Formats: sequence, C-alpha cells, structure tokens
Amino acid sequence: MSITSIFMYLCRVKRILFLFLFLFIFSYSTYSFIQQHATPPTLIEQIQHIGELRVAIMPSYSSYYTLHSSLMAGMEYEILQAFAKHLQVRLELVVKHNPEAMLTALHNQQVHMTTAIAITAKRQQSVNFSQPYQYRKLQLIYRSNENNIKTLQDLRYIPLEIVPNSHYQERLQQLKKTYPEIKWTMNTTATEDDILYLISEKLIDASITHSDEIKALQFFYPELRIAALDLSEKYPVAWAFPQQDKQLVALANTFLQQNKTVLQQTYQRYFDHFSHFDYVKVRLYHRHIITRLPTYLSYFKKAGNDNNIDWALIAALSYQESHWNPKATSPTGVQGLMMLTQDTAKYLGVPHRTDPFESIFGGAYYLHKLYQRFPDTLKEPQRILFTLAAYNIGYGHIRDVMKMAEKKGLNGFQWVIVKKLLPQLRNPQFHKQTRYGYARGDEAVTYVRHIMSYYAILRWYLLQQSTPSIPKYLLSIPLMP
Repeated sequence: MSITSIFMYLCRVKRILFLFLFLFIFSYSTYSFIQQHATPPTLIEQIQHIGELRVAIMPSYSSYYTLHSSLMAGMEYEILQAFAKHLQVRLELVVKHNPEAMLTALHNQQVHMTTAIAITAKRQQSVNFSQPYQYRKLQLIYRSNENNIKTLQDLRYIPLEIVPNSHYQERLQQLKKTYPEIKWTMNTTATEDDILYLISEKLIDASITHSDEIKALQFFYPELRIAALDLSEKYPVAWAFPQQDKQLVALANTFLQQNKTVLQQTYQRYFDHFSHFDYVKVRLYHRHIITRLPTYLSYFKKAGNDNNIDWALIAALSYQESHWNPKATSPTGVQGLMMLTQDTAKYLGVPHRTDPFESIFGGAYYLHKLYQRFPDTLKEPQRILFTLAAYNIGYGHIRDVMKMAEKKGLNGFQWVIVKKLLPQLRNPQFHKQTRYGYARGDEAVTYVRHIMSYYAILRWYLLQQSTPSIPKYLLSIPLMP
C-alpha cells in the first residue's frame, strides 16, 4: 500500500470520527434540552409511580388512632384507606400534631394531601380543597366545677391554651376586637386530644376544639364541659391538596360524591353512640373500670380468645347487662354478669348463673353462636351490631326486621336502616306482619348504642394505658382521678 493510499485512508477515518463526535454532541445537547423543557409528572402520576398516597394526619379519635401494635382505626383513616384503594395504591400516613404542621408538610411536598381541615379564606389562597364532606362547630371546653362560662364576656377571665391552628386563631382574633382582655397561648407539642386531657386533669383552664372531637372525648374524659355557647356557625371541612394540583382533587371529589352514603354510615358508626352523654353514668363507668373490671379481666380475656371476639366488647356488653355485678338480678329473673335467662343458661350448660366464670363464658359463647347464625353476606362492621341487638331481644326479631326492610325496598343489611325500623316492633300494624311478633325494639337500639359507647371508652382507656398519646413529661400523672 502506497503512502498516498494510507494518507487517504486516515483522512476518511478522521472524517468518520469527527462525524461520530458531532452526532454525540448533538444528541446529548438535544437530550439535555428535552429534559430541561419536558413537562414534569403530575401529582397523580407521581403517586402511581411510587405506588403510595402520602397523607398528613393528626392523631385523634375523629381522625385515627392505634388499637394495638398493628391495627389502626378512626373515621378519617377508614375513608382515606378507601380513597387509596380507589386509586389502587397503598396508604402512607405522615403524622403531624396540628393543622399548620400538616399544611407545612403539604407545601414542602412531604405529602400529597392532608386529612380534613377547616376551609378558610386564608387557606384557600395557598391550597386546593376538595368538596366539603363534613360540617363542624367551634366549641369552648373547660373542666366542670372550675369555671362557669355562660357568655363570651366570661372568656375575659379565663386563659385559653390551643394548638397551632389558624382557624382557631382567626376566630379568637375576631372576638378580641370586642373583648380585648381575651388571652390565649399556643402549645406546639400537644395534639387537641392532649389539650383536652390536660383540662380534665386541671393542668390548664380551657381550650377550643371542634364539635366532633368533643362529642367523643367527653365520654373518655367525663369531667370536661362544653360551654353553653358556640364560638362559630357550622363550617365546612375538606381534604387539602397542593394549589397547582387539579387531577388528584378532581379524583377526590368524584370519590367523595360516589361514596356519600358510605361516608355517612362511617360517621354514624363512630359517633352515633356518643349522642347521649350522661355524666353520672359515664363517670360511674370510669370508676368501675378501675374498681370492678380487674376482678373479672382474666375471664373476659380468655372468653374473648376462645370465641374469637374482642374481650373488651364482651366486657362492655357485660357492663350494660349487670354493671359487672355478679349477683345482679332483673325483675324478669335474668341473672349474673351476662344476665342469662334460665332457658338460655340451660341451653348453654351454665348451672350457676351468678358464678362469674360460668356466666362470662356462657354469655360469650352465646354471643359467638348468634354471630354465626347471621348469613355470611352480613359483613363487618355491621354484623357485630346486629349480633348485639340479637343478644338483647332475640335473633328472630332481628331477622324479622331485616326481612321487613327488604320488603320496603331498603337494605336490611345496614344497621343504620334496621335501627330505624326496630322501634316499629311495638306497632301492631308492623309486628303482625312478622314471624316473631311484638318486641321492644327501641330498647335494642339503645342497648347497642350503650354497649358501643362503653366499648369505645374501654378501648380508649386501654390505649392510653399502653401507648399514651400525651406528652412524655406527663406520663406520671394518673389517667383517671
């Protein structure tokens, strides 16, 4: 090969290398330009990509709480679980102690949305709200026998302590224009539930919370009092989303609209049994948890384990029946901790109805048998409510009302419907159409409501003893007086 040929070959190789270098630089520049100007993924695309919905939430009865190490409950928690399932992703909760901390997490993109907070003009400037799905009122809370708050003027003499919540602050600032002496401090480490606990223990004087929270917590802390005045009209609460988001909030609105009935039933399940507060009865129950329950605790736990029923529910039923008095006897002859009739005791093989062990195990087994009798199509959380009602007035009467509901074109597998029809068993025009006839169905409704309130109090009491939500520096203070 001549020198000329070699030179020409090297020139061609050089041209090819330059061409490859040019194409590489052009491709890299084009890729960088596209990356810089590409449309960023939407919020819903981010959620689907990572497979989880991150939600800022505050621990409270109306929101969420832990029953034990792995089981959580709460109205908001259940609704959020359903929404995450609707999006086909898992739910990841990011716990914050107040609304302002939740909104900060949203603004810092730590979460995709927050749980329910009040819709205010100020907040609407920085976040996008879903449609409202609840309405609440602001209420003033104080301890009984400590203050007598009848009018807004009385607030001038009572220092308030609140969590960081711009909605609360805005209302107090409005009141301060008329009553300049009103004073309040912010507790940045406590939750609203913590604040109410501190009031019940006489550690602070008063605070503000919303109507749903105090509706439940008054049963847990019976010394709390609601001032005979509302600090606000009803206001809407909703989920909050980033201001620039449109798709996720639209999906949330569709979900909320399609599940209105489910939302209503979930609310009723968590709050309906708190609709009738009786200070004397609730206070007595708290005392009996301390003085009477320990005597029979091991029996309740074993009976619950043997029959696959939460022992606290069996204990709550027993309290409704006998106030945990083993020798309790009714005018109709039922006896014992579980108030068994002679016929039921004979059927269950319980020879001594006033024997605590025999009564608890017999009653728990009977409750289990009633639970099994209902059709498999009756699912939780409805099924246990039907079972409790059957324990009170008999399985046959409950099935009668379920069938009558179906005849009326109603869903006989929903407690919210059946409990409205049960009082009709006193009505001859109604009960003549049934197989088992007359019954005091209204008493069964009250019976279930009482048991579920006792159950909620007992579960909350146990929760506070095992994993208290109160600040660590207060753990040495007894939970109950």
